[in-house]
Amino acid sequence: MSNSIRPGDTVFVRSGDPLTVLERDSATGITKLDREPGNVKHNSRHGYINGLSRENRKIFNEILDDIKASTADPEERIQKLRDHLNEIEGDPRQLILARYLRSEMVHIMNSHGLKPKEFTMHDSRVRS
Repeated sequence: MSNSIRPGDTVFVRSGDPLTVLERDSATGITKLDREPGNVKHNSRHGYINGLSRENRKIFNEILDDIKASTADPEERIQKLRDHLNEIEGDPRQLILARYLRSEMVHIMNSHGLKPKEFTMHDSRVRS
């Protein structure tokens, strides 16, 4: 297994079945996996999101759970994600979480054919 695998990540065994990493000891190379389908489904309810720490994964899932429970409208979901991003983007400790939330926002936009209402671009790329 790769050194980048963290507890909470989803991995796949040779049969193609998804499993959730419970614990990993990089010194011994031993990884404890959960194959209970209900647990795997719950842990990957927002997709196969790998690479987040336990704390960031918990925050990520809470934010997306809250957004999905509050509205089904993709534009409203995007706005709520933008609001969360505006809150955390200034904090360098939240950089990784912000990247994952931004990726989720882009995924929603691409899935529903939505374009951003505002975006930034370097002056050299703008033609007048």
